[in-house]
Amino acid sequence: MSPVSPKLIDSHAHLDYEYDDSVDELIEKAALAGVSHIITIAAEPASLKRVRKLCDNHKNLFHTSGIHPHEAKDWTEELFSEVKDLSQSPKCVAIGELGLDYYYDHSDRDSQLVCFREQLDFSVEVGKPVIVHTRDAEEDTEEELTRHASDWRKQHGMEKPPGVIHCFIASEKFAEFALKEGYFISFSGIITFKNAEDVRNVVRMVPMDRLLVETDSPYLAPVPHRGEQNQPAYVLSVAKKIAELKEQPLNAVAKITRANTIRLFSLPLA
Repeated sequence: MSPVSPKLIDSHAHLDYEYDDSVDELIEKAALAGVSHIITIAAEPASLKRVRKLCDNHKNLFHTSGIHPHEAKDWTEELFSEVKDLSQSPKCVAIGELGLDYYYDHSDRDSQLVCFREQLDFSVEVGKPVIVHTRDAEEDTEEELTRHASDWRKQHGMEKPPGVIHCFIASEKFAEFALKEGYFISFSGIITFKNAEDVRNVVRMVPMDRLLVETDSPYLAPVPHRGEQNQPAYVLSVAKKIAELKEQPLNAVAKITRANTIRLFSLPLA
């Protein structure tokens, strides 16, 4: 019997990366943990075709189209055309993972900003929400998302959400900004880590109707799976921690995060 009802959705996993298990095995283990659907995220140029192929072969997967800030140094018109082409896939539900990462600086910051801005503009054009990565870049991210949210509202109105800040590790001030501009906030296994009290405080302040859960697998396995390779089944541990922090039943967290994910990404699910 599934441990949760309704079913959870892992809103952010990288299933095209290398795992100890096959994708079929990962999906089966997720189902046993009460996870019905997974959004597999494009991040690097090579992943664009891989995520689409995975979704073509698995009915309970959706995917995104976009380039991570680490790969912004490779951003070209040709690559942008690939992102645009993939976004037309029937199972593409968002643009991303995109954003700014000034912690690692794997790409120079000017390239990151160009890549970020062009993908943000494209999301408005096609009406698909963005999945935002931000690390040590709150000021610039706020500036770009303020513009994106304004353009999004003009084009799509107030009811359709503009995107989500994924794997949230930023400040409470940034969370307040994101919520004000209409973005959702997604939490990963980081909220179970011993030294993550600041992020847990953000969980406590984010309204239930703006929360998503994710694994960001194969990274960031939550307690009690620390040291293991992460997988979508472990989103159950994230949901349990949110239930604890919010003083809500697990099934209530499953119900609202599922509804939030369906709403944000316009998923064809009940």
